[in-house]
Amino acid sequence: MKLFNRELRPPLAWKTPPVDVLSIPPVDASCNASDPSPEIIVKLLTECGAMVQFVGVTTSISVITYHFRLINLSQLSKVKKSMESISLRLRRKATYTTEAIEGADFAVTFMREHRAMLHFRNALLTRPFADLNSPTACILGADTSNKVVAVDISSLPHILIAGATGSGKSVLLHTIICSMLFKATPSSVEFILFDPKRIELSAYAGIPHLAIPIITDTGEAIQALKNVCRHMDERYKGIKDHGATYKKLVIVIDELADLMMVSRKAVEPAIVRIAQLGRAAGIHLLLATQRPTVNVCTGLIKANIPARIALTMASYRDAGVIEIPGANKLSGLGDALYQSPNHTIPPTRFQVAYISPYEIQQISGFWRSTDCKIAIA
Repeated sequence: MKLFNRELRPPLAWKTPPVDVLSIPPVDASCNASDPSPEIIVKLLTECGAMVQFVGVTTSISVITYHFRLINLSQLSKVKKSMESISLRLRRKATYTTEAIEGADFAVTFMREHRAMLHFRNALLTRPFADLNSPTACILGADTSNKVVAVDISSLPHILIAGATGSGKSVLLHTIICSMLFKATPSSVEFILFDPKRIELSAYAGIPHLAIPIITDTGEAIQALKNVCRHMDERYKGIKDHGATYKKLVIVIDELADLMMVSRKAVEPAIVRIAQLGRAAGIHLLLATQRPTVNVCTGLIKANIPARIALTMASYRDAGVIEIPGANKLSGLGDALYQSPNHTIPPTRFQVAYISPYEIQQISGFWRSTDCKIAIA
């Protein structure tokens, strides 16, 4: 299989999809469900031996957070130990966090009983995404303050995503890819998609952004990674000798574990090399796995991909492997933590923006149609 050896085609100008290809989301009033009162939480904390004072509350589409000040700071350990007791008493999972508002020492978060939903179309029209003037800009979701979280993969320059089955990992992957398809033309960004499960990324078959057809065979995937490494070397030579410029190349691997199980000796060195050298050559990795074990998310891979997103983990051990504490306590259905490359900044908790299968088909269908093409005489 040869990469990037396309037939010559007439020059084209491209149009990006209009927002009208997306469904208009319904008005969501589902967050009017009753939430625990701060008085009840103060009472429960007091019963657990922690004297606190309520400071304030913040709400988002999926999370409600109560902020407290400790009267005696030495009782902080009792607060942490009380979370399980509070969860049992209220029959809702309580999570301790240090991300508190000014004047508070800690906070307790609860997932709202009936979550609202950040729809992809609504997120697409916000300033955080619009202000990222890059073809590799993408939407993640909404944080606990209801602000849209958007990032530019080129500046990260790679992302490692981990989450158990049912955590919302597939929706997040589609949200990221479709975000780029709203800003990126085939002249500015190409994709290589690895889909060992043969289901998740099949909707993008035939779009003009694909450097090669979607790869579903693990043997072909390993060879393709080797070809990418060779292509990266060619880019470096072109940049050095001729000052050449290249379009961005985004490599998406939906299940990294499948490739690592077949041949870790071939896959790991290729991924690490792309991660180390890809940024200057305009090549970026988007790796996803539901099995974040030490054999999949190896030390070398993690060392070279500091930007990570964790959805619900199956265990505390998995959260430790991805190095995002608390990921095993997330509530699923798109509840996630984003760790920026700067690990001195605490992870950002967000709710994944939802994009429906219909909307994914609409976006990819637009790119497969003639509506996106403008012939140049």
